[in-house]
Amino acid sequence: TAYFNIWDSKSGFRARAVIGRTFMLSPNTLTIKESNRSAGVPQCQRCWKWGHVIQACKAQALRCPICSGPHTEEQHRGHAACCKGAPKANPPVPPTPVGSACPHHHRCSNCKKEHPATSNKCRFWGLRFDRSAIEALYTQVRERVVVRRP
Repeated sequence: TAYFNIWDSKSGFRARAVIGRTFMLSPNTLTIKESNRSAGVPQCQRCWKWGHVIQACKAQALRCPICSGPHTEEQHRGHAACCKGAPKANPPVPPTPVGSACPHHHRCSNCKKEHPATSNKCRFWGLRFDRSAIEALYTQVRERVVVRRP
């Protein structure tokens, strides 16, 4: 199953035009079908975990979606060591220039990999319409983290 977002008008003209059509995705011929209307599994804008909204968040602190640090995305440059620089280091590390994206390693608060928590590269993002699959994946990630601790 593959899901595609179709940028459309309120009337849904473009979506209706492609429903029922087929296309080739080597070596398969696929038919475009309308999906069930579902907002999917929510991603909290406070801790960036999937499965709840900000009003139900139990996290003690805000989390940055870029580095998982205890600050907001807007505060990332001022709080994250990767972007604020280290002028006293040897050699000195300059801060990331204002207006440029953080070029440093990201850390997803969900899968612990090197991408922001909002990235479509995250395994959780790919499961955003399947709550039970997200819960199972969180269990796997937690078990993997516990096993690695000495």
